[in-house]
Amino acid sequence: MSSGLIFNIQHYSIHDGPGIRTTVFLKGCPLRCVWCHNPESWSPNKEIGYTASKCIGCGICVDACKMGCHTFYDNKHCYNRTNCILCGDCVDKCIGAMEWIGHRMVCEEVMRDINRDSQFYENSGGGITISGGEPLAQAEFCMDLLKSCKANNFTTCLQTSGYAEEKTIIKTMHYVDFFLFDYKDSNQARHRRNTGVDSALILSNLKLLDRYGAKTILRCPIIPNYNLDDEHVNGIIRLVSGLGNIIEIGLEPYHPLGSLKAEIFGGQYTVHDAAVPSAENMSEIMRRIQTKVSVPVRIL
Repeated sequence: MSSGLIFNIQHYSIHDGPGIRTTVFLKGCPLRCVWCHNPESWSPNKEIGYTASKCIGCGICVDACKMGCHTFYDNKHCYNRTNCILCGDCVDKCIGAMEWIGHRMVCEEVMRDINRDSQFYENSGGGITISGGEPLAQAEFCMDLLKSCKANNFTTCLQTSGYAEEKTIIKTMHYVDFFLFDYKDSNQARHRRNTGVDSALILSNLKLLDRYGAKTILRCPIIPNYNLDDEHVNGIIRLVSGLGNIIEIGLEPYHPLGSLKAEIFGGQYTVHDAAVPSAENMSEIMRRIQTKVSVPVRIL
């Protein structure tokens, strides 16, 4: 049985599909969305996370690291990742400021964790959501996990950017009850600039799912100064109006969680001028879309 690299399993999730769900986050993503709130999901490899606020200044990591990556200057811990070989000696010794981001698990291990929540699924109409990152970047493991969930009669959701090979998308349809499909921007040039990929494949796969009758929830991030304008709002309306199997639109207001996470694993967060949209602004966008489409629209 295949194994996968997972960076989180979130229990009692209520925003990742119908009912109460367990969401399994797979590591690795071909997109580089500048506003991403899970930047720890980008790399397909294990990483070491360091949270400065949790460091007590004990200096154990200095002695543990044979590559000299940890130093103290003016009583402040400096972690230089340049020479880091990811041996994990510092993580093993650290009291709480350092951690592994990403754990390799086989499908049976994940299922044991998932089964702890089975009573919640039965009572709420919930189930399992596989997310990321982009879960289809680990296509074999994602499929094994979906098959195991269906063998246990769990309802399944797959949250995807849609940036995957057509044959991979087709294979998943037999094992996915609901697709949570990201639609990031109606402006193609801006989409490429802010995500790093072209939107043509994504739109092609969304239309493919629709032709096959796959139930799809469209997830639309709303980021002021990036995609919050009439072009994007009208694009959402136009897209949904031309499809027959969108069952809901979820509007996702921007939040700056990604900037805090980026610091933990030494990444660079490039969104500096985005703001959290106001509740009034989000309500107005929801109202505008709802008056033009026949499916429910909600703010996540």
